[in-house]
Amino acid sequence: ETNVFKVRGFDELLRDLADANPVEFPDPALEVLALSRQSVN
Repeated sequence: ETNVFKVRGFDELLRDLADANPVEFPDPALEVLALSRQSVN
């Protein structure tokens, strides 16, 4: 259950990064996480 909070915090971090830098993530893993996040919302 601690992992849920960690993921939630990381999700907020990704959202902040996406808002601050509206560019593609250079890291494919981050890009996949961003796409999965968008599909959930």
